[in-house]
Amino acid sequence: AGAPPGFPPPVGAPGPAWYPPGYLPPGHLPPGYPPPYVPPAPARSGNRSTVVGVVVAVTTVLAFGLCACLGVAGLIYSADTPYPVDPYAQETYDPYYDYEEPETWPTQPRPTVRPALTPSDGPGEVTVVYEVTGRGPADLEYYDANGDFIQVEQVTLPWRRSLRMHDAGRVMVLASHGQPDRISCRITVAGRTVAIDERAYWVNCTG
Repeated sequence: AGAPPGFPPPVGAPGPAWYPPGYLPPGHLPPGYPPPYVPPAPARSGNRSTVVGVVVAVTTVLAFGLCACLGVAGLIYSADTPYPVDPYAQETYDPYYDYEEPETWPTQPRPTVRPALTPSDGPGEVTVVYEVTGRGPADLEYYDANGDFIQVEQVTLPWRRSLRMHDAGRVMVLASHGQPDRISCRITVAGRTVAIDERAYWVNCTG
């Protein structure tokens, strides 16, 4: 039994850390015994991660290898497949070829305007004479007494038209017959020649 509170322990009483002979404190081994066995640490999960990484790498390499094989096979197939025949590949190129003109052009309707020999608002003061000479029929274009544009086709030559106008400032006659033969035109105003032309194929007289 220990000493009462406030009193020192009896002489010869063992201290609080005293053990009888042959006993050791907990956790101590007798002299000559090996230290206690330390259990190994649990295995790390790094081996599993390594295995997963290897599997992924092998799968990736196989996928790339398959794609490469398919690409090479496609190139070989394309090289062996003939191209479609171009229907124009065998035609020779003619640098002077433009187009073939039709033998006959469609006829365009002409306005059916009756040429006026005198102005509509009364007798004219000036006499204008159109003349076209040559061989064969010709197409004619001219201004009448009212200043209207008149077109006449396949007129037999020679041709002459006399008009009365208020003002001779707008007079013109054109003629064409599509032939290399020469053709001529002339315009007279009050007996005076104001325009004359002569050439092949077509002529132009403008006052």
